Amino acid sequence: ATMARPPHGHDGSVNGQAILQLDGMHGGESHTEEDPRSPSRTSHRSTTAVRSHRSSTVSSVPSINQDIYKSNNSGETRSVQSLQIRAPSTTPSAGSRHRRSRSDASAVSTYSRVSQFSTASTSTAQDLQLDEEHVFFIQEPPTHLYCGFCHHVFTQPLIAKCGHTYCRACLTGDGSSKFVCPKDGHALHSTSAVPNISIQDQVNELLVRCRWGVRQQRDGDGFEPDPEGCNEVLPYGQRRHHEKTCVYGLVRCRQNPHCGYFRRKDVDEHYRVCRYCVCPHAQRGCEFRGRQSDLEEHLQSCRFEAVKAVLSRTDLQLEHLSIALDQQRQTVDFLRQSMANLSHKVESFEAELRSRDELERSMIEELRLLRMEVSTNQEAIIAVQSNLRGVNDTGMLHVFKCQGTFVGHQDPVWSLVTRGDKLFSVSSDESIRVWDTATTFACEHTIAAHRNMLHCIIIAAERLYTGSADCLIKAWSLETYEEIDTLIGHEQAVCSLTASRQHLFSGSNKCIKVWTLGSHEQVCELNGLNHWVRAMTCTDQHLLAGTYASVSVWPLRSFGSEPQEDEPQPDPEHVLQTQYADGSSGRAVYSLCLSKNYIICGTFEHVIHLWDRNTLQHVRTLTGHTGIVFSLAVMEEGDGHPRLFSASPDKSVLIWSLETFAILQRLERHDNSVLCVTTQGNRVFTSSADNQIKVWQ
Repeated sequence: ATMARPPHGHDGSVNGQAILQLDGMHGGESHTEEDPRSPSRTSHRSTTAVRSHRSSTVSSVPSINQDIYKSNNSGETRSVQSLQIRAPSTTPSAGSRHRRSRSDASAVSTYSRVSQFSTASTSTAQDLQLDEEHVFFIQEPPTHLYCGFCHHVFTQPLIAKCGHTYCRACLTGDGSSKFVCPKDGHALHSTSAVPNISIQDQVNELLVRCRWGVRQQRDGDGFEPDPEGCNEVLPYGQRRHHEKTCVYGLVRCRQNPHCGYFRRKDVDEHYRVCRYCVCPHAQRGCEFRGRQSDLEEHLQSCRFEAVKAVLSRTDLQLEHLSIALDQQRQTVDFLRQSMANLSHKVESFEAELRSRDELERSMIEELRLLRMEVSTNQEAIIAVQSNLRGVNDTGMLHVFKCQGTFVGHQDPVWSLVTRGDKLFSVSSDESIRVWDTATTFACEHTIAAHRNMLHCIIIAAERLYTGSADCLIKAWSLETYEEIDTLIGHEQAVCSLTASRQHLFSGSNKCIKVWTLGSHEQVCELNGLNHWVRAMTCTDQHLLAGTYASVSVWPLRSFGSEPQEDEPQPDPEHVLQTQYADGSSGRAVYSLCLSKNYIICGTFEHVIHLWDRNTLQHVRTLTGHTGIVFSLAVMEEGDGHPRLFSASPDKSVLIWSLETFAILQRLERHDNSVLCVTTQGNRVFTSSADNQIKVWQ
């Protein structure tokens, strides 16, 4: 066979011999430093050449040490001959830059009679059969079928952007290098290259000899047709399919891998003498191993052979059941997919319904806001009229302006109380802060009061009382700010406090506890209320407590100064209902205060109710807020025109005239819900969920 060399200076075939090319051989790495992209190469003539299609070629056609294995009489495998095939050395090929190669010393030559004698190791024989794939061209390929980089017949040819064709491996390389076309100098990019189907078809039509019909020459310098091997000559594109089924190809004994490799045409003869034949019923548990001749005798006594027909029917039934099971699984998968689709449709329908409900609610809310806006406009008209009547003696209208901000709390400030020039505040940060409102306008003291958020604070009997979510009530000295006593009795958060001359009242969930101011003993407990008691206040003769849609009134004389263990709890003397003109009842009461003429409460539904203090008749319902009315305070000093201040989560404080019930002013400086409002002289203090306290005057 004549080598397939680069066409530069080649004079064709030698002595009419076939052209040989090794496809898949692994060669050694290049040891020269010439430019691998140089188009100039040295031409050589030789009778033999070796090249690689799959793995890379290097500076010359690779050198391969081939070991021929034979088995001796004892069945051992040993190397009896070492042949070295060397191709003429040339300058480095273009593929040496991007095709890494390796040398494989174990290759089985077709010269050895492997079908009868080879018992080589599994790895050696397998390397021969799978890795070392030989390609033998009958005639020298045309020059246009050689790659300009590697100078071998094209393997997976690609057309570059410049129009020239190269092997895929030559263009892609290791992915880290950029190449230049050796013909026109343009940059080559594998991403822009497309397969050259025409060249590939021409390569596939080249005639080659089956590699199982070629053997190594006896002198070890080349290859020649093997008269005992395959004599097929076929197109290059069909060789792989043929060689996989060629009767001269190497196959392994299926009974025992240690038997080695045999030609396909001889493997049946091997099975007749193989000592590792297994029973056809081995998969059912038969452990027979022996020769083919012994197998026939074994089958006569094999317990599985007697029931072979039954086992065959069982296997057939199992196969049918397996098919039916697969069909059922496909049906289940289809049903699951259908259920998933239906579920998706249901979710889409529910989402559409929710969007429609939200649209409907938004329209209702918009209508409510429009009605409220109309009401606000009406109130504004009344307020203007009231303002005209509310001008003081100097002819000026009272307008409250923000004078400053107290900053120090880390969480929302829930309640405020004043005494003299001091302002006391409690917060969710579990602390009490004392502020100077006369000179320094700074925080004078910070008291770590409770183990949970504080809801309320009052001053009674020259003491400071605080209620917290930790279910405790604590008494503090107004002089030293030290804790005096802790009142224990509630099982839930204490959310409101008030005091009379003799008693301290604490409100929680559906109950009010009554304590003596002196000894802090619990006198009695008012149970059975319908909601949280979030607001309480006292007159000289009555206790008022707001629950759900009502304000209950107890006479103070019903609470003694000693614990009333056996006596029944007193019932409220009056219950003021938060009803509307249409007869509907209100919601929870959140705030409560007293003016000279009115009992006033703020509720969950954003409104303020007023009752006459003497007749206890409902007088008015004030609307203007867009949130819960959290806190109320009254200012009756000054110009003689009483005012009501209401705080709400709508970030505002409204000032109402208690003469005309009109909105006089809206105070808006907080960045979050306004939680509390209190008055001191002509000043107003407001606290918010923005952790700040603002001063208005």
